[in-house]
Amino acid sequence: MNANTLNRNSVFKLLSFTGLLLISSFSYSHSFTLGEISISHPWARETALPGLNGAVYVTINNSGASADRLVSVTTPLSKRAEIHENKMADGMMEMNHLSEGLVIPPQGTVRLEPAGFHIMLIKLEKRLEAKTHIPVTLVFEKAGNITINVAVQSLEDSPTAFH
Repeated sequence: MNANTLNRNSVFKLLSFTGLLLISSFSYSHSFTLGEISISHPWARETALPGLNGAVYVTINNSGASADRLVSVTTPLSKRAEIHENKMADGMMEMNHLSEGLVIPPQGTVRLEPAGFHIMLIKLEKRLEAKTHIPVTLVFEKAGNITINVAVQSLEDSPTAFH
């Protein structure tokens, strides 16, 4: 091997490594852990204007032997935040506030996703802008409180459905 071959190999390895780092940073999905509760893939859709409502989606896993309950949610970005469920009733989609919270079963997973369970951000103080993160605090009956960073996605990058 001559010096040019070694130089080309070094450059190729460096570019390959840089590409892998770049790809891994784009596919980074953040997760958070609080005792036996783990929270993954928190996201929200961007909104057009302040004063509107927004929704947060997340996957919650309980690895414990007993159920826990998501009892409330807070964020400094909205007047209030509530746990909601969308479901079909008499052929119509309706949204209900879950005032008793949301049970996370033992050894179970609950997905908050469009057209299902979600966190409703009511009367946003400012619009949710794509490619930013917002702080949201989840309050669990047993595990306690945890603040997560929610990635805001553009309308084009997020699934389309009811909030």
